[in-house]
Amino acid sequence: MTINIISILEELNEMMSKVREKANQVPSFTEEASYYKGQTDALMLAWEVVFKKAYVKDELEGSGLYE
Repeated sequence: MTINIISILEELNEMMSKVREKANQVPSFTEEASYYKGQTDALMLAWEVVFKKAYVKDELEGSGLYE
């Protein structure tokens, strides 16, 4: 059985988006809440970079442009 890494990354991307959405709904009453919201934003940014890089690499490999 071949595992398609892109489909796994897409599922993880959906879950991460839901986490970010929930984090943005939390009011920033405290310093701790602001800290965790900032951490969530940083994690999402890093995730988007990894996801897009993997997706582009997969697309290029499929087209024969990536060696």
